[in-house]
Amino acid sequence: MKKNGFMIYELVISFALAFAILLVIFNTSISLNRRLSDLYVKNKISSKQIILNEKIGDDFTNKEIQNIISTSNTCNITYSDNTTTNIEISNKTGNKYIMVGNEKILFDDNINIDMGKIECQKMNVVDKIYTIKIPIKYDNDDIDYGIELYNFINST
Repeated sequence: MKKNGFMIYELVISFALAFAILLVIFNTSISLNRRLSDLYVKNKISSKQIILNEKIGDDFTNKEIQNIISTSNTCNITYSDNTTTNIEISNKTGNKYIMVGNEKILFDDNINIDMGKIECQKMNVVDKIYTIKIPIKYDNDDIDYGIELYNFINST
């Protein structure tokens, strides 16, 4: 007898193998897509962290601070040369930002600015130690992408 076609079990095995390979490829592409999305968001947060360090950090770490006044969502810093830096923070859904002077740095809703842990204060009266800490977190991990700056002038 001549065999001119495929047996039914050969076709079933071929389709099952093809389906298994397609399933693996599909799951891998979904996993890579999630990972790339997370990396994109983390890169975006890191770039905003760099911008915040540039906007706040140069003056805060290099100038002598005369006064620092903090409320729940603002920080006003007055330097000895009578210049000021105003920082305003909002963590409202759909309106998350940190405003330094007149420049507003916007954040997506999957980013959390921890309003309860923001510090903008004089830590030590004698040695004049000042600190600014703005914790910024991405919902999918526990890494702090915020800023933490110190100004120290020894009075002795």
